[in-house]
Amino acid sequence: MLTMSVRIIYNNIPKADALIRAETKQASLDYADKLLADIKARAPVATGALRDGMYINPINGMAAVHVGIGSREDYWMFPEFGTRHMAARPFIGP
Repeated sequence: MLTMSVRIIYNNIPKADALIRAETKQASLDYADKLLADIKARAPVATGALRDGMYINPINGMAAVHVGIGSREDYWMFPEFGTRHMAARPFIGP
């Protein structure tokens, strides 16, 4: 007696690409949230506008997801890098 078994293999590669992209994007956003919280904790606070103006900017690329952290305040670079009148107090770099 001859016994045969049939094994059906599904092609999930197209689904895997979308799943990997979604998981990578979520992991990047989660890391950016933690990084933003850390930057906000170190930001100098006089009025709170600099700290409260920081935000996450997801940038979707072809091969990867990039996450930028920006500020609505234009003067973020002065405490970060200093001026000729003020020493640098970096809060993003560390």
